[in-house]
Amino acid sequence: MRILLIRDDNTGQASLSTMLACSEHVTALIECNTVKAAIELIAENQVDLLFLAIEQPLDKLTLLRSHNIVGPPIIILSEQQDDGYALRCIEAGAQDFIETDELKPSRIIRCILHVKERLKVQNQLLEHQAQLRELALVDSLTTLANRYMFDLSLANAISIAKRQQNQLALIFLDLDKFKEINDTYGHSTGDQVLQEVAARLKETVREADLLCRLGGDEFVILISEISCLDNIRHLTERIVSAFSPTFNINGKQLNLSTSVGVATFPDCAIDSVQLMKCADEAMYKAKQRGRNQVMWYSRKTQSAISQREGLEKELSQAIESNQFELYYQPQISYLDSRIIGIEALIRWNHPKKGLLSPLDFIPIAEQNGVINAIGDWVIDQACLQFMDWLGRYDQLGLPLSLSLNLSTAQLSQPALLRSIKNALIKHRVPPDRLELELVEQSIHSSAKARELLSELDKLGVKLALDNFGRGYSSLAHLESFPISILKIDKTFIDTIFDPTSNSNLLKAINQFAKTLGYEVVAECVETPAQLACCKMLKIDRIQGNIVAQAMPAKAFENRYSTSLAQLDKPEAE
Repeated sequence: MRILLIRDDNTGQASLSTMLACSEHVTALIECNTVKAAIELIAENQVDLLFLAIEQPLDKLTLLRSHNIVGPPIIILSEQQDDGYALRCIEAGAQDFIETDELKPSRIIRCILHVKERLKVQNQLLEHQAQLRELALVDSLTTLANRYMFDLSLANAISIAKRQQNQLALIFLDLDKFKEINDTYGHSTGDQVLQEVAARLKETVREADLLCRLGGDEFVILISEISCLDNIRHLTERIVSAFSPTFNINGKQLNLSTSVGVATFPDCAIDSVQLMKCADEAMYKAKQRGRNQVMWYSRKTQSAISQREGLEKELSQAIESNQFELYYQPQISYLDSRIIGIEALIRWNHPKKGLLSPLDFIPIAEQNGVINAIGDWVIDQACLQFMDWLGRYDQLGLPLSLSLNLSTAQLSQPALLRSIKNALIKHRVPPDRLELELVEQSIHSSAKARELLSELDKLGVKLALDNFGRGYSSLAHLESFPISILKIDKTFIDTIFDPTSNSNLLKAINQFAKTLGYEVVAECVETPAQLACCKMLKIDRIQGNIVAQAMPAKAFENRYSTSLAQLDKPEAE
């Protein structure tokens, strides 16, 4: 035992120190002569027993207790032979009171053994309490959180979500035809299946997610941190896939699947009971539709998720089926309205849904990795078409440029630089005629993205920052990137309602950008007033439906087959 002895020279109890030092039951002896020093020592060291052998021990004991020193048992050694005083010391918290004339090695040993037994009982009690807490909160079969733990956690999570205005998701799982396994192979095999299910589910969830076994063959996952619903969809896909490998239980090969229901807070319900009912109902709908699938409670969300899943499956086949098409939108000079740039914009000619804009499928492509294949196709096809037009229109003396959009996901791929180089060489496109448009998030995304931008700049390709003014970049900060073109965000254009509208901010951005050497493009110019204002401010290039809508290559050629210089009249609405 580790013992702390507080004593002073006036007590004549030096022999106590000798007895303690010689005892086989004492592993460490620490001595001091003041309560203040003792308090510091207890804070810094593990102390199992404290001997207080000092004048006026009752006062010192009271002082110790006033500093919340309640850890080690305290034994008082005193010269006072007063039973009333000894009783007051015991009432104040001392475990034992030894008079000086009782001081013998056997008496000290009995005190030490008594404390050791007390500590043993206390430790056993703490272990039992920990076991009881575990039994109350943990499922004994799977070691997952149990129903009681889940109910507490869900109520607490909803309370926090309401205060912080966050979303929650509840994923309810029920094993398909699990009763047949119990009936055929017995409950022992069924229990082992449940343990294996728990192990597989643990591999699919994040540390922040709460995985529980409610009872029987029902499991639930509480997700408190949701950045977007697609993350929940991907999680449910991993859950269903986790049941694909055969379960090998005692040499038996068992096939198992699960039906999954999903409900979200606050879209489906705003309290724990109703949210649980929604997830449960969604799970039973999954069973009714044939099991081994996922259903979302909200009709609106379920429909959106189903449509997105459908598009995701069809995206990988769209390139092979030649369903993508490039549309082209001209950019004109403020000086004479001649075309000086062309932006290529992808469209998807979906066989059932018709013409889809990039907003309908590019976010999906970025998440499932198809964006790289789509991006390579766009670069190749746009360069092919652009070189054909250069051969026809360069004789007019028009410095045409080709603009393409790059996503943040593409910039993270080292193969992008090779794809661009190959397209430029293959179609003999001058690098300085190609412009790649980026959003602010892309240029800040990673060190690799910065390296790629630097390599593209060395190649001679021009880089443009799209939607400038919407994010957090300043013009001064952009000087650290090889950006040469700024496309002003449409929010600055939308404020122009007539030629006399207040355009001071747009004017300031344009002038400041040109002072720093940037070329400026105004996009989404929709009205005659906006067009007139952009020309008045001498914005280098103007793009929008007032000039011309994006159109297929053939329509572009038909419209501008005779001359690219006659664009003074806005496109009819």
